[in-house]
Amino acid sequence: MTTHSPWRGLGAVGLRLADVAGRYLLTYLAAFLAIGLTEPRVTDSWHDPSAFPSRADVVLESLRLGVDLVWIIPVPSLLIVWLFALFSERTGLAFRGRLAGLLMAPLWFLFLTFAGSLLLFLVLAHLVFALLLMRAPLMRGYATR
Repeated sequence: MTTHSPWRGLGAVGLRLADVAGRYLLTYLAAFLAIGLTEPRVTDSWHDPSAFPSRADVVLESLRLGVDLVWIIPVPSLLIVWLFALFSERTGLAFRGRLAGLLMAPLWFLFLTFAGSLLLFLVLAHLVFALLLMRAPLMRGYATR
């Protein structure tokens, strides 16, 4: 390992990985909060208007769904982000565009279902994260292109 190796400061890399994970998880949480705030309140009863759930119940149910999907969407997404950020030599739009495309992979099963607002908000959240919130470059040694 040379003195100019990007792997020299593993502590700094660990902090950057934690920063990226925090930014992603906040984006994921914001997506499910938006889903809960825009989802219509549905009831099984046609005659009883008090049977409608409150907006807080709808938001909490949406956040529970987000927690239930944590092993299916955020964990693979974070692994993709970390690996792509650690081993990519590009920066700028080339880096961000490719990352945005790769982040659609954990959402593949939503494309096959009728998950309208869920799919819309998660795709938007992944695009916002990849194009605006992701730190690029993650490692200073690769900031050549």
